[in-house]
Amino acid sequence: TTDTVEASGNIASIVRTATGYSTVTFTEPMPSAFYSISVTGSGTVNVQHTVGFINGQPTTTGFGIAFFNTQNSANVANDSKIGIAVFA
Repeated sequence: TTDTVEASGNIASIVRTATGYSTVTFTEPMPSAFYSISVTGSGTVNVQHTVGFINGQPTTTGFGIAFFNTQNSANVANDSKIGIAVFA
């Protein structure tokens, strides 16, 4: 499932690859894979909040994110809103 991207700022797409997991793709590649990423989310799973994490190794063309409960990583969720900031 491809999520709607608002105020994209070089984000071409956010595609859900599984429950709680997404791949973010840049419109224009970054000059290197060494950039800073901040991820936030809004939503709950099993009445507990989830936290966004970087999933895997970032590349020049994008990166993966995951949302799950910090006390039980088996509790994953598709947050209703995701905030992403990337700093090169």
